[in-house]
Amino acid sequence: MLTNQDSLLSFEEANTYLLEMLGIQDPVMKFKDDKVSLLNEVIRAFQEKVPFHNIDLLAVKPEERQRPTLSEIKQNGLTSRGGLCYQQHVFMSALLQSLGYDVYIVVSSVNRKLNTHIIIIVRNLVNAGDQYLVEVGSGYPTFEAVPLNFKEESPVYQYSFNTFKYVKNGDMIERKHYHDTLKHAGVQAEGGWTHFCDFNLTPRSDDFIDQAMDRVYSVPQATRFDQSLRIIRFPEGKAVAVIDSTLLIEDHNHKLQPTVLNNITEIKAAILKHFPQLENDRTDAALAIWQNTCHGS
Repeated sequence: MLTNQDSLLSFEEANTYLLEMLGIQDPVMKFKDDKVSLLNEVIRAFQEKVPFHNIDLLAVKPEERQRPTLSEIKQNGLTSRGGLCYQQHVFMSALLQSLGYDVYIVVSSVNRKLNTHIIIIVRNLVNAGDQYLVEVGSGYPTFEAVPLNFKEESPVYQYSFNTFKYVKNGDMIERKHYHDTLKHAGVQAEGGWTHFCDFNLTPRSDDFIDQAMDRVYSVPQATRFDQSLRIIRFPEGKAVAVIDSTLLIEDHNHKLQPTVLNNITEIKAAILKHFPQLENDRTDAALAIWQNTCHGS
């Protein structure tokens, strides 16, 4: 399925999307002048405008859930609707390929749950053989491409509310968060550093990726996303999120300030205010199913 992602978007579609949806002008000239700067501009603009969310998963009855098709990924991508990592990263990889970047996708395990996430790797960005990580499909921000040429540990990065680093362990690379604000159950903190995910740089076959993502979408409790409402984006580099019945807004100190949403009406109002591209019947269906099957009311 992913081998044809370079034909998912035409060059014209990609340039129109960059200009009209992300506000990025002259990508061809920018690519020629400084591929790294353009890549980082795309990454940041995408996370500012396009929400990471599980609305489209929750909107479908559990027994009918399935991985989105390429047609659905293209439609959701071009309208900046967003979605989970599969939606975000397949669309982003096609977008980057259309600009001329050399990309492939690796599979990652989040919170020790095997093969529940995918990540983009950009090759030959500055020098032949180099590898940079692109992450736009997570509730945690990564506003720039991360070079993976470090020996043991990457520099410590601070984006929005999240402080993190990457650590090599054999052929695996681990992402660790410092004093994780959005804490996950079942992970261990070591000196304030908490395991988030790990992966290696082995390119995977389409079948391998499809099977891994099929499980994310269709197997109950494979991840938290069939149990918990999650929506987040980063306008002007600061987080705004709806997690179940709580609205989180990042303040000037990079702290997430919570507001309790007391009922479905307030939850929907918060979603439509901060994520207007989610205004359709799927959001209504997702809230109804979440309330009945996940929230227990």
